[in-house]
Amino acid sequence: MSFSDEPIVIKDSKRSKKKPAIFIGLLVLLFALLASIIFYPRWIDYRRAHAPRGPLGGNLYNVSLAGDRFTMELARGEDQEYRASFHLTPVREETTWVPMEHEIVFRLENTEDEFERLSWNPEINGFGYSELQYNPIFDYVFEIRVERRGETVWSGTRWSFRQVGGGHGGHGHAH
Repeated sequence: MSFSDEPIVIKDSKRSKKKPAIFIGLLVLLFALLASIIFYPRWIDYRRAHAPRGPLGGNLYNVSLAGDRFTMELARGEDQEYRASFHLTPVREETTWVPMEHEIVFRLENTEDEFERLSWNPEINGFGYSELQYNPIFDYVFEIRVERRGETVWSGTRWSFRQVGGGHGGHGHAH
């Protein structure tokens, strides 16, 4: 048997410090996914139940058009396949408002559908009715623009929640 003066180096087996961090990150991601699956429907139910409702049973939102405050109602019919209509009302009576100069341009959010353009309809005192029909048992999110003479004066996305408990107003309340 021969011996050598050279030392034999035994490599230290280092555990990767990245593996526990990756594992913890995956656990947190999995927990967040499960929590969103469980709590998102409850959050939507809460928002639906507490959403302010207008006289036509639609959700009410405050919007600002060229510096003037308005209430926008996304009206919903109770028919099996309702057609959307939008109703803008100035908050202050002294606000100059010529609705015939405006149009509502909208579509369902996150779709490739073309935008639908609604003109003022004096019969309903609002903008509508839409060509597309919507099922009243579903909630919808609309991308909406208010245009005046072809120029956008307001845009945003808004929920149109189904009515809770039937009838105009459901359990929601106006603020």
